[in-house]
Amino acid sequence: MFTNNVLVIIEVNEPNKASDIRYITIGSTDNTKSDSEFASQAVATFKAEKNYSDETTFSVKDVLKFDSQETYINYFENQLSDYIASLK
Repeated sequence: MFTNNVLVIIEVNEPNKASDIRYITIGSTDNTKSDSEFASQAVATFKAEKNYSDETTFSVKDVLKFDSQETYINYFENQLSDYIASLK
């Protein structure tokens, strides 16, 4: 069972389209891997799910490592709370 989560934020730039921010969560038992290893895994996942053109670029914006499910959930709760507060 995965005890850690890694959130990778990627900007996908397809020709003739607006850029798109994508998020992928990777379950891990070892958060000591480098950010670039997790980033490569995330980009490979996106490339595999859709037949992107050769001109499409993927730019990793951030790699966030969480040492427990609780801290991972807390991160999203805070993000949602901040977003909801911004709407008021």
